[in-house]
Amino acid sequence: MGFRFRRTVKLAPGVRMNFGKRGASISVGPKGFKKTFHSSGRVTTTASIPGTGISYTTSSRTASRNFSRPCAQRVSSSRKPLPPKKKITTLILCLFLGIFGAHRFYVRKTGSGILWLLTCGLLGIGWIVDIILIISNHFLAADGSPLVHNSSVSSSYGTSHGSDTSAPAETSEATTPIESSIKAPATEEASTLVSSEKGNPYNARLGARIARQKERETSFVAELEALSRAPISTDGPEIKKKNISDISDLKYSNITVRSDIQKLGRFVVVDTETTGIRATSSIVEVSAIRFVDFEPVELFTTLIKPPKPIPLDASSINGITDDMVSESPRIWEIIPSLISFIDGWSIVGHNLPFDLKFLYRDGLDIQPKQRLYDTLDLISRILKKPKRKWDNEIGSYSDDYDTDYDVDNYKLGTLCAYYDIPLAGAHRSSADCLATGKLFHEIVNAKHKSTLTV
Repeated sequence: MGFRFRRTVKLAPGVRMNFGKRGASISVGPKGFKKTFHSSGRVTTTASIPGTGISYTTSSRTASRNFSRPCAQRVSSSRKPLPPKKKITTLILCLFLGIFGAHRFYVRKTGSGILWLLTCGLLGIGWIVDIILIISNHFLAADGSPLVHNSSVSSSYGTSHGSDTSAPAETSEATTPIESSIKAPATEEASTLVSSEKGNPYNARLGARIARQKERETSFVAELEALSRAPISTDGPEIKKKNISDISDLKYSNITVRSDIQKLGRFVVVDTETTGIRATSSIVEVSAIRFVDFEPVELFTTLIKPPKPIPLDASSINGITDDMVSESPRIWEIIPSLISFIDGWSIVGHNLPFDLKFLYRDGLDIQPKQRLYDTLDLISRILKKPKRKWDNEIGSYSDDYDTDYDVDNYKLGTLCAYYDIPLAGAHRSSADCLATGKLFHEIVNAKHKSTLTV
């Protein structure tokens, strides 16, 4: 006979308190639907079909553990506490009317406010947790950002990045591969934050962070535009499409203690933008950047005219429209120039098998001993993301945010935020190439440092 610690305690029908390495959380909802409020400020919603293993999980914000980040000048956190005036008002409402969810209605968390009203603040437990979160500056507004009490500041914040550690906003319009598609962001909102409330140190720090981020994005665009352009001929002959299954057994290289750092510094990053993810989709943009000693030296980039109109959902992601590609070459016309540009060098890409699948189908040759590095695969051996675990409440698997992890996912924008790599013009192939090359350098450094400490 002995005492047994339970990680999950059932407080009431549909209400559970969970304990893990990252603190406590409260889960509310019937079987098949669960909303979890974590002590870190994260709110996750999971919907599933019980018994099938099918589930869908969303999170109110993204955050990675700052103490595990390697860069000293990183933005300290994506968590943004309420400004003093709003914090005091929210705390007063929470203390006196929090059991009815008044403070949550005040910060526009209507859904959870109704839940607090119907359950008397989750039987008083959620009320107490909210008081602690407000006092400790972990209580956020509905959009995961602070509520500012100045309209000009609020509007300027809304047009800037909602999180300093998230990927920069995607461009929506473009007329050329670089100059007009990847625009250097303005710094007006940052200056507005600094000048609108000079007496508020929080806004001053926030404005400084935004200004620094935009300066880095501006330098990123300038670095991309300064690269020399590789000549591209459009006289390639039309060829029969190759069978994608021919490269299904391609082997991708790893970085080990035996890897030559100098040789690793010479590579070509390739990236494509397509009309979809199916094998029948078409390329609408292809770019490649040559790196020497991990520094970009030459850019190959061009828009591609697909055989069919570009779907609206694809244009909404990469900003490439039919009008932009109306005068562009066909893919087979530029493939010989791309082959000449790569010239047998090592190829690097983020989710490289996806890009090679389309390029090989349209005529790209891959040499037998050519080294291929997929940063998506390499990063999974360095950084951890939340583990998937079976959740009896929803009858499916879901991300376990109570376990130790480094990043939420392995998307390029998330990894660039982790390694403090500026990225402007996400989902345009030239910008993604430059960011991927810098990410590959970080991976090589991380692998090299890990081998030195063994």
